[in-house]
Formats: sequence, structure tokens, C-alpha cells
Amino acid sequence: MAAPAFSVLTLNVAFADQSQVDDTPDKVVKRPAGSMGPCMAFDQIKLTESQISGLLAAADEIDQVRENSHGGFYEIGPETMAKLDAVARKHGLSGYLEFKTIRANVIQVFSGYDRVTKRYVGREQLIRVRVARTKADRRMSAKEKTDEIDSLEAQRQCTLPAIKFRSNIDLVHKNYAPLVSSKFQR
Repeated sequence: MAAPAFSVLTLNVAFADQSQVDDTPDKVVKRPAGSMGPCMAFDQIKLTESQISGLLAAADEIDQVRENSHGGFYEIGPETMAKLDAVARKHGLSGYLEFKTIRANVIQVFSGYDRVTKRYVGREQLIRVRVARTKADRRMSAKEKTDEIDSLEAQRQCTLPAIKFRSNIDLVHKNYAPLVSSKFQR
């Protein structure tokens, strides 16, 4: 069986109006079958090396704080939010909200980044390529292929805006290995 590729749908996403400020934890939201809407609401920012470094440095500790919060990973109260802000600040970020914004911008690039060719091809193109690769993979059973293709096709149920800052693609490419091995995506 082929090694599973990362999936944008396994990420925590929130559906909201782009103008809303989201200072709450990311939420998984179920959408009706066939509906098209944004996968996640976030502000696009021009990423910097120091932001990527802060994201990577803070990811494990933020994950640990969220895991150990009273309400569980997805329920974050004021006490946990204060801890998350402190962790983010400790690693050079302005707070947990900046961590989430950086994370969303990196995830946006990952959504169209082909891990085989190591280049950005765009989200829709990547889905088509991954479907073709799955169909051609002789190591997968018919059921595994069907499940993987269904999972890939489900990613089309929501949209992401075009990347505003092309330099983000270069920065994610440059830091690809540490980003992939980090817990920041959780």
C-alpha cells in the first residue's frame, strides 16, 4: 500500500465570513453534500522566515497545551487561551491568533503543494494528479483506491482563495521538510 499523503480535509478548518476575526480555536464544520464554500476563513499574510521559525518552535508545545486543556483539544477556555498566547509569545509570535494565521497560510500552500515533485501546482491540479496516481497504483487494492479517490474528491466540497503572496510558496518550499514533520497541522 502506498504511504498516505497528507490531506487538507484532515486539518481543523472553520467556515466563516472572511471579515470576521476568529480568535477561537479552529472548528470542524460539516457542510451539506455537494455544497461549495470556503474551507477555512483566514487573513492572508506575507509570511516571513521568523514566522515560520516561530510556528515550528511553538507547534509541539501548543499541541501539548491544547491536549491537556480541561475541555479537550477543541474546547479552549480563557485559561487555556492565556497559556497558548504565552507559548506563542515565547517563540517570537504576537500570540496564538498569529500562530493560527501563519498556520492557515502554510496550510493554504500545502493544499496545492505536490509532495512528489516538490513544487506548488495548485489545489485543484493536485487533486487531479493524486486521483490519477491512485488509479495507477498497483500496490493498492480496489477498495483502497476507491476510498482514497472518494477522500480526494471530497476535498472539492470547499474552496480556498488564490494565494495572494507568491513568496509564501517559496518560503514553504524552503521549509518543507521541517513543516511536514511538525505538529503545526493539527
